Amino acid sequence: MPVQDDIFFPTNIRLESSSRLHDEVTELFTPGGLRTVINRREEPLTALQVSYIGDTAAAKTLYDIIFAMRRGQAVLARNWSLWNTSANQDNADSVTNLDMQLYNPTDGDYEGDGSTTVFQLEVQSSPGAALTQTKRIRKPNVLSVSGVGADVVIADNGSPAGAFTVNAANGEITFSVAPADGNTMTWGGEWWLPVYSAADDLAVESLIGHSVTATEGLLFMEEVIA
Repeated sequence: MPVQDDIFFPTNIRLESSSRLHDEVTELFTPGGLRTVINRREEPLTALQVSYIGDTAAAKTLYDIIFAMRRGQAVLARNWSLWNTSANQDNADSVTNLDMQLYNPTDGDYEGDGSTTVFQLEVQSSPGAALTQTKRIRKPNVLSVSGVGADVVIADNGSPAGAFTVNAANGEITFSVAPADGNTMTWGGEWWLPVYSAADDLAVESLIGHSVTATEGLLFMEEVIA
């Protein structure tokens, strides 16, 4: 499903989330009869629902968002339960360039190797632990693109990294000079989730008709793989 990278869900509409594993179910015809195969996705996706609307004007922009979704587009939203690398999700100012490990896809670790220049943003539930759960960040916040929030910050072996660029479309980090072999790479920042919803105008009108602090949860969305 294509992502409409220039449609950002209003940040003054609160979204609450729940993570759940999504299964893909396939039915196969075999000599022994019909067989159901369940394939678990590589990582859990996130389900969102509107739980707070900051003002009526923001709520009305939902019409444009729903229209984009009806055309088969996913839009970018903030999961306010997990939207930055800080341990304090209510204070983005506490983000640092040491929060999370930066993934080296060439070597499958979180270190420089002296030659790799392209790394991938991801977050870990327990960085460094044996049973770390990871989630790739495909839509990092880039201030010049979204107009809100802060840019990604990166540390190379504990010090601010040299020149790099952030790909807002896929979460890749490209360094001008490859980090040295064995250097620990870390990062901090904010991100968006590409989401889709099949909600109709009635659901949106119902939200707008309630108090702007309504917690009706009438608009449900689900993360998609961009």
